[in-house]
Formats: sequence, structure tokens, C-alpha cells
Amino acid sequence: MISIRASSWLIAALIVVGGAIWLVAACGLRSGQIPPISVRNSADAGATILTVSDPAELRVDAYWEPIKDSQYDLHHKWEELGKLRPAFQSRVYSGSDFRAFLPGKPVSVGEIWALEGDGLLTFLRQFHSGATLRLHINNGDSLGAYACLRGVSDQYAQVVFRIHAEFVLRDGFFTPGQFTGSLVLDRASNRPVFFRMYLPPAPVNFDVGWRIAIDGHGKMTVGGTEVEVEARHITDAGCVPRMELIGGNPEVIDGAKWLAVKSLDEVKRALALRSYRFKNIEWVEFEDALRLARKADKPLHVVAVDGTLDDESC
Repeated sequence: MISIRASSWLIAALIVVGGAIWLVAACGLRSGQIPPISVRNSADAGATILTVSDPAELRVDAYWEPIKDSQYDLHHKWEELGKLRPAFQSRVYSGSDFRAFLPGKPVSVGEIWALEGDGLLTFLRQFHSGATLRLHINNGDSLGAYACLRGVSDQYAQVVFRIHAEFVLRDGFFTPGQFTGSLVLDRASNRPVFFRMYLPPAPVNFDVGWRIAIDGHGKMTVGGTEVEVEARHITDAGCVPRMELIGGNPEVIDGAKWLAVKSLDEVKRALALRSYRFKNIEWVEFEDALRLARKADKPLHVVAVDGTLDDESC
């Protein structure tokens, strides 16, 4: 184990060897504070009150396409996994439902706030009744959900969010890498005019665990004592091409004249930093890392990674 204080240096870079991804990084590990987000446009929108009218309604459609592929093809062997589809194809949500994505106080563009779980589960359960925000693997990060006010115009406000959740199945669990998306409000009528929550497409964007019962004969040694094992888990990871909730007009803010706005990439990075402190690391190319290592008289620390780092898909 390597212990690094805020003032120390770890040299690393990114290499691909025989199909495997090797991370070797070069970074000055700072205090861990999340950097501020710059706001584009000179006009200052100031703090904005985000609210939604209770009677307002928006129909949201759900899509959950079959698993495209996975490392061990569990979706062909585990019937429950292979048949996962939305619990409700369409649902109509009220303004009070969408309040789950809004802050309890005025916020400025670029400001981030935590989201409460109960309201989010209302939406997640359109996918599956077993939705939960308590991931079965808890290593101290990736917990919770956050949102950010991305932009404000005279007519619209856009909130972007990131949610980590999983679905408890009858014989295991299904863990999407993350859910992201946005909510657009009409500021004049306080109505939601567009909503999207989706699993970003990727070659690997989910993790799954299949609980297999053992016929009372499974044994393992724990602390020197042999104990009965009633079940074991088989894990897998793969790709779902499309998993999303969507409603309203996706083009509603095209050409919007923002009073203040920040780039979507910057928002997504800021939200990811709330869950993954390591994203503060300044990764560099291997050649640059090697040069820095020699100059600083520090060793290269090489880490082999089989999967993504900044989501829960693997």
C-alpha cells in the first residue's frame, strides 16, 4: 500500500499492453477541494429560485433495450436478467414529483446540491420496482446523487444531474454505471418542458451479480472454521444499448440565449468529482510521466485496471 500526503507526488501515465489498460499517472495530489466551475457569458444571472407548479404534468416514456453483450453471457443463462424491461412503459409525473431534482434554496449557475433519495426512487421504479440508492458494494465513494444548475435564460432553466443506483432482482442485482440527464423548466409557467434520465452508452456500462443457490453442501473456511455456504455469486459486466426515461421536447433549449451557462462537459466533470476524488489527478502521457519521474527522482507506480474508473459498471 502506498500512502500519499497532499504535498507528495505520484508519477503515472496511461499505457495499453496486450489489450489491457495500464494506468501510470503523473500528478501533484492537492488538498482534494473541488475546483470552481467557470460561468460563460458576462451577464451574471445571480441566484435563481427553481420551482415547479404542483399541477404541472409531463408524460415520461421508458426504454430498456435487451443486453447487447457481456463478458460471460449471463443474460443468455439467467432468464431474469435477459428479460429485464421497464416496469411501466409510460407514466405521467406531476410537478411535485420533479421537485426531487430541485434545491431547497436559490442557487447560482454552476452550483451543486445533493438530491434526496425518496423522490428519485419514484422515477427509478419506472424501470424496476427493486430500485435502490444503496449500492451493495460500499467502498465509501460513488454514493448518492447530485444536481447542478447548468444554465439560466429569461425563459428556461436547465438542471443536470448524476445518480448512482442499482436494482435488486429476485436472484441478484443489476448495477448501471450511472444515470445522468437533465430537467428543463419553463420559468414563466413553472412547468417541466423536458426531462431525460439515461444510462450513458458504452462498451461496458453495467455490472451484475447472479446469486446461485448451493444444495446445502457448499462449504468454505472463514477464520480457520469451516462453515456452510448457502449461495454464491457470479458476476458479469456488459452493455445495454439504451436505458432511459424521456419526456417533453428535447429541442426546447436549442438556440436559447443564456444569461449564464456552463459547458455540459464541465458540469459532468464537476458532478463526477463529488463521487470520485481521484478525478483530481492530472493524468499525463507515459513519455511525459517518465520524464517527470526522472527529473523528480521518483518511481513510476503502475496500476492495471480492468474496467472503467469513474462509474459503477465494473
